[in-house]
Amino acid sequence: MCARKMVVTDLTKLREMFEVRHGPTPNFPPRWNLPVTERAPIVRLDGAGQRRIELATWDYRDGKVASLKGRPPFYNARGESMGKSEAFARRRCLLPCDGFYEWLTVAEPGRKAPKKVPFLFRREDRQPFAMGGVWSEWQNPEGGSTELTYVELTTAPNALVGEIHERMPLIVDRADWGTYLEGSPEAARVLVKPNPMTGFERVVVSPKVNSPRNDGPEVIEAETADEALANRTYQLL
Repeated sequence: MCARKMVVTDLTKLREMFEVRHGPTPNFPPRWNLPVTERAPIVRLDGAGQRRIELATWDYRDGKVASLKGRPPFYNARGESMGKSEAFARRRCLLPCDGFYEWLTVAEPGRKAPKKVPFLFRREDRQPFAMGGVWSEWQNPEGGSTELTYVELTTAPNALVGEIHERMPLIVDRADWGTYLEGSPEAARVLVKPNPMTGFERVVVSPKVNSPRNDGPEVIEAETADEALANRTYQLL
């Protein structure tokens, strides 16, 4: 479930879009195929209630995590349950994004092994958008500096995503960014629901995106209209 995303908009523009007035702007190169456990920009409130844009590791770690050895990354959390937590009440963040990927497993005549077809979900106007998340600062018990981490919240899918996957990221509309970051937990909790994603599209992209080692614009160069997939003789598994 949404373990890969695209963050290519310059952070100076993201800073302006998210009305960040305090703190430095981190250096962050365009990431066309960003996987979990790597760092990505988040927007959160500091101790004074001011918005800041920072880099955080996409693998939520709280004080209960004693070691990373043998531990799978915690990158998605069900919004329905996380929304009731103290972490949601106190440590919400927005996750700037230009697109996210999902894979559909299909059977294709003439192939013995199933085929995974990658889809990119993005805005039709190619503008950035925001997912909802929760952050945590983690101190490695084995030593080292404090690490800022986050988890992406998910909801039941809308019609656009539901044909591909049974869950989708929590998408927060721009008009609701302030409520999600600065509103009461009760007001923010109302936003934890499937977003219709009006103005979004999904496209089939290059299989190069299957490997996170491929992290350039070539991963979406072979994009095709979604109808092209439907016109082939695929069978969903």
